Amino acid sequence: MFWKQKSHEEIAAVAALSIALVALVGVASGMLPTAFKTEVHAQVITTNYDSQNSSYNTELTPALETAIQASAIRTAVSVIDNHTGQAYNAGAYNQQFKAASTIKTLTAIAYLQLVDQGKATLDQTIGGVPARELLRAMMQDSDNTSWHTLNDYIGASQLQQYATGLGVSSYVGEDMNLLTSEDCARLLELLANNKLLSMQSRELLYSYMGTSNNRELITSSMPAGVTTYNKYGMLFGNLHDSAIVTTDDTSLSIVIYTDNGNVELEDYAQRSDYIRSLASIVASKLATN
Repeated sequence: MFWKQKSHEEIAAVAALSIALVALVGVASGMLPTAFKTEVHAQVITTNYDSQNSSYNTELTPALETAIQASAIRTAVSVIDNHTGQAYNAGAYNQQFKAASTIKTLTAIAYLQLVDQGKATLDQTIGGVPARELLRAMMQDSDNTSWHTLNDYIGASQLQQYATGLGVSSYVGEDMNLLTSEDCARLLELLANNKLLSMQSRELLYSYMGTSNNRELITSSMPAGVTTYNKYGMLFGNLHDSAIVTTDDTSLSIVIYTDNGNVELEDYAQRSDYIRSLASIVASKLATN
């Protein structure tokens, strides 16, 4: 079973790696780009993530590829087991998509890291609105005005440097808003493994993602008893969902990107069914291992 208790050895290994990484980042301040901490350059955070390291690829990836090839929709699926770093990718996972509102998670993390570093607060007003409310509206309601306000506060070039420093190298900000599903999953994996934020900041972000305004894609496809923290995105012909999926002993980062190549999303109902079918494949295939 995939949804199983990890061994003490696995838990100890993951804990040791996390502690070592936190210590390294704390000393070097490597997760902070120059705009976040003066004269400190961002460094790539290394993890046990490996896109080829998966005993499940022999079952999960072919099943996803079969479903994707049967569709005319350009599709990318990326899944990371947050405990082991094993990754499962299918479709156009290494191609950039218009990330739509899934990219708002990056902005939220960047601002909350400023809060953790004492360089910003949740109570300060930005554009006349408390930062806490901007974060909530951006992540829970997918409010674009709040997103632009926080992006302007952080700075486009600083956010670009920050993403690069995290190893999210496919991100192109400004007016492009590009990202691969693989890098989106990596960002979620870093968040889930406490490599980016304090526990307090992460829990605040989770409280918004756990009550976001579209829970009918990945979330509705997961087994009973599973908790999801998600951020969906919809722009032009793109419909996406990204989620951290957890039980007491399991944690996955799941990202599904889809694009019909049109300027409008005229097939929302059918596309939603398609995304749910892909998420269900992930759940069913992993549950059998």
